[in-house]
Amino acid sequence: MERLKELKFLSVSQQVEQVEIFTRYETSNKYRVIDPTGKDIFWAQEIVSNFILMNFLRARRPFVMELISVEDSSFFLKIDRPFRFLFQDATIYGPNGSILGSLEGQVSLLERRFHVLDSRKRKVYDIVGPMFRPWTFHIKSGNTNVGKISKAWSGFAKETFTDADNFGIEFPPHATPELRAVLLGAIFLIDFAYFENSGK
Repeated sequence: MERLKELKFLSVSQQVEQVEIFTRYETSNKYRVIDPTGKDIFWAQEIVSNFILMNFLRARRPFVMELISVEDSSFFLKIDRPFRFLFQDATIYGPNGSILGSLEGQVSLLERRFHVLDSRKRKVYDIVGPMFRPWTFHIKSGNTNVGKISKAWSGFAKETFTDADNFGIEFPPHATPELRAVLLGAIFLIDFAYFENSGK
C-alpha cells in the first residue's frame, strides 16, 4: 500500500483487444495503471471463469479484477464485483487477502453515486457523477470536492470500434493508502457500470 501513499494522480488505460474490433465477442478486460511520470506501475486483468456467462451478461457480469505489480510481479489488489441487477457494488482486497474497503452503489435519479466505505464499513467518501457531465465523477467528503475520477477521450477509432477506456484519478490529499486503493478500484467498477458497452 505504501506505493500509493505519495501519489497525487494515476491514470488507467484499458488495452485494446483486436478481436473486439472485428467481432462482437467480449474478451477479458486488461488495463495499465500508470503513474504521473508515464511509468506503468500495475497491470490489471479480469479473471474470467465462464466466457459464455461473460458474453451473455456483458457489462452486468460479475468480475474479479487482479492488479499485479510491474516491478516484481507480486499481487497487489483484488476487486470483486458480484452480480447485481440494479446496484453496483464491489469489495477491494489487499495483498494478504484482507478487506481494504468497499464501494456501494446508491439509488439516485439525477446523478450516479457510490458510497466509499473503509474496512469497518464506515462511509468515508461519496463518488458522485452528475448526470449531465457523464465523464466526471467527483470524490466528495461531505459537501466538499476532494478528488476526481475522469474518463478521458481515447481516440476516434478506439472509442468507435471497441469498449476500451482511459481514466484518470486525482486522490484526496489526506486519503490513507488503503482508501486510495479502494478509490483506484472504483475506476474499474465505474468502467463496467457506465462505459463497458459504449463502443458496441
